[in-house]
Amino acid sequence: SGSIRSIADPLVEQGEYRRLQQLTRKYNRQLSDGHNYLRSTCFSYYLLATRHVEGREAMMKAFHRNEFGVQYYDREAVLSVLTELPDLACMVVQGYVETGEVVCGRVLLEHLIFEDGGEDRFYRLYNQCFPNDVERFYMSLMEWNAYEERPLIWLGHYYVAQGELATAREVTERAIALDPSDGEQGKETRMEVYHVMADILQAEGDTEKSKFFREVMVAIRSGEVADDYLRLGFIDEAIKRYEAALGHFNDAYCLQSRLAKAYLEQGNVEMSRVHFAKAFELMPVSFGPVESHCFGCEGIFNSEEARQVAKEVFTRIVRESPENPRTYYLLALLYEEMEEEELRIESLIKAFQRDPQYYNCAKKLLPEVVCSQELQLQYPELRQQLMMAYPYSSLGDAFRDRIDLLHLWEDAEQISTERAESPLTLELLELPIELDSDVRRAQDSLHEGLDGWQREELLGKVDLNLYYLFQ
Repeated sequence: SGSIRSIADPLVEQGEYRRLQQLTRKYNRQLSDGHNYLRSTCFSYYLLATRHVEGREAMMKAFHRNEFGVQYYDREAVLSVLTELPDLACMVVQGYVETGEVVCGRVLLEHLIFEDGGEDRFYRLYNQCFPNDVERFYMSLMEWNAYEERPLIWLGHYYVAQGELATAREVTERAIALDPSDGEQGKETRMEVYHVMADILQAEGDTEKSKFFREVMVAIRSGEVADDYLRLGFIDEAIKRYEAALGHFNDAYCLQSRLAKAYLEQGNVEMSRVHFAKAFELMPVSFGPVESHCFGCEGIFNSEEARQVAKEVFTRIVRESPENPRTYYLLALLYEEMEEEELRIESLIKAFQRDPQYYNCAKKLLPEVVCSQELQLQYPELRQQLMMAYPYSSLGDAFRDRIDLLHLWEDAEQISTERAESPLTLELLELPIELDSDVRRAQDSLHEGLDGWQREELLGKVDLNLYYLFQ
């Protein structure tokens, strides 16, 4: 699929859709029966090209006829053709709407959002095409996964459009509190929530605060350009651009940390420590229960200088604000880098005790608790509390890599009894697509608890770690 994309993406950028159409036809003919994923990717680009060359009707016919012979075993296989290229998915949904098949378009888009809940283009299209269903669908998504901020963000957009500014502010502030950094979104797509807040404030007549949030956006986008220079090795230019970006918003911890790393690469240890200190001071108030800042990619604790400064700053903040759970969580990440295992677990427990809904903390702590009889004796209620922090959508994840067989059965039984009913219902995806006849009945197969978590389904997630079993 990488080879397809390496050729197809430049053709898309250049608008060479006729050549792309010819290329994908030829490529598909050369694929053997065992390359269904490659065929699916190829078909995605072909449909996109067909839309631009022959129009909407030709694209929809090609999609329905499954012209490339993709093996559609279930709904996920159908959706994979569309989620490969979000712009194509939006075109297909719009194709249904424009031809009067509004319900079909809505149901398809709801399935797409379920499969790729971080794609803003899907939410934007849903707001535009199905405004009467926005509250119903987004509310159910929020019950399905209380830690996903995207439905809140786009519910905020909806309320702004409706003139319900107080409600828009409420849901937008909830989205910011969940994940202020919005780090799982890629370049040029992060921080959509701050656009919403700026629009709310502008509509309320608070121009000054609205400008502040727009300046935050300018800082983030400018910092993303600086990232490109840093990756290419143009350190001096990157430093200049990071500093200019911080001129728009100085409290962006991610920009402070990357500027610190740039100075360290330049050999300016003194300036590096200054900006590391600023970044670490900002982090405890910049994280939510599902912060998505990638420490592995940033490598923020990789250097000895950063670790020294981090330990000093976090230790001081713990003394000054001992009830902030984020600081203990950050200390746990630092201790993990320093291979201080006991201090890491101790910090995770302190973080979770101060915020029993700290999902990212629960994900790190639960595997430690279930593998340690000592921790279970010392904190007899902790395992169940950690389980309760998992959203409905991710309850299956709480059963992976566990070895406590008795507790596994108890936990699965409790969930299947007390939390059996799924808070999200998706209508059957009925599209006139030619599925393999022997698996046609599987097109409505749902998974991962969408039809309600059952005890056997949860236990089926267990991947016993034999190493720990025989210690």
